[in-house]
Amino acid sequence: MTIYRRPDPLPLPRERPKDPRFKHLAEVQLEAENLDHLVAREIFLAILSGAFPAESVLPNELELAQRLNVSRTALREGIKGLVSKGVVDARRKRGTLVLEPASWNMLDRDLITWQRRAGSTRRVSDSLWEAIQVTLPALAAMASMRRDFGGTNAAAAAFEASATPQRPLAFAQYCSAIAGAGGNQFLRSLIESSLRSLLNDDVQYLARQTSHITSADIRRMSSVLAGGTAGEVTSAFNALLSERSFESR
Repeated sequence: MTIYRRPDPLPLPRERPKDPRFKHLAEVQLEAENLDHLVAREIFLAILSGAFPAESVLPNELELAQRLNVSRTALREGIKGLVSKGVVDARRKRGTLVLEPASWNMLDRDLITWQRRAGSTRRVSDSLWEAIQVTLPALAAMASMRRDFGGTNAAAAAFEASATPQRPLAFAQYCSAIAGAGGNQFLRSLIESSLRSLLNDDVQYLARQTSHITSADIRRMSSVLAGGTAGEVTSAFNALLSERSFESR
């Protein structure tokens, strides 16, 4: 007995939502990242553009999934990713609320990278460097009071031994050692996240900001750390980090 299968009907073209906010959302294209990560990125960029301001509710799942050309499952996973980063808050019946930037986990590697993707690389790098400038001198003062210099001395020696092209990395490792010696894990996380982003995404910026720092400067910093007061350490690090800051603005 022969069974004939009726052919599936041709899929109808899906109508795109007419909401003007959707002009900031593009279909997710295949890239070397998982799909839910790409969905989260595209929604975050739309939020960053102002299409979905703080305290607004994102469009419903069906509309967003159609616009991004992804399944509702992928969309939900992407939203979960943004919830974990403090960007949105998803609740039943109310929908997905866009949170104020003050609630975002600004040290999250994705959020930093996505803001660079939005075309604000220089602004992001400036902000990260400012965070280092403000925080590292205080951590250095804390390290001087704790008298824990093993890691900082080794990092200082590594800086002195480094060739010029490796100086940005060597200085970042020295800063990381200072941050660790300070003893505050939260401030250390701020320093290391900032340095990691500059090294990975804008190393030329870091090279410009630190190009004036010499081995003699690092030796002086080690001497001040070991024998100076907390105020002297803070002043020395402030001077070291601010000498060339933003000179190319």
